[in-house]
Amino acid sequence: MENIMSRIKNSGKPDGGGDRLPAVVIFRLLANEQRLRTLQYLSRSVGTVKTKDIADYLTILEGNHTREQFERMCTSLVHVHIPALVDASVVEYDPANETVRLLDVAGDIAPYLELADRTPGQ
Repeated sequence: MENIMSRIKNSGKPDGGGDRLPAVVIFRLLANEQRLRTLQYLSRSVGTVKTKDIADYLTILEGNHTREQFERMCTSLVHVHIPALVDASVVEYDPANETVRLLDVAGDIAPYLELADRTPGQ
């Protein structure tokens, strides 16, 4: 964990420079549990992912996997969380196919996602 922290401390950004996401943007994205879990899911996936698959995953994590909760999660993803990730240039969203793809810049978030996985009590 010390290696991760040293990369984050350097200029407030992982690996410290260039055209990277500012730490404040990363923290704003990860401050929301659904966006954090969405990014974790996408970071473990290859290529594009259906928004319904993400919603299914998030609904299962919440422990209330009903059709109604699944539909609420789909709506929340499409209208709130995915647009926030698109605005931050972390994902690409294709509304016609209802798919999401993690962009290369999302690698800036990887150390933070790793830390979130290690945080006790989650």
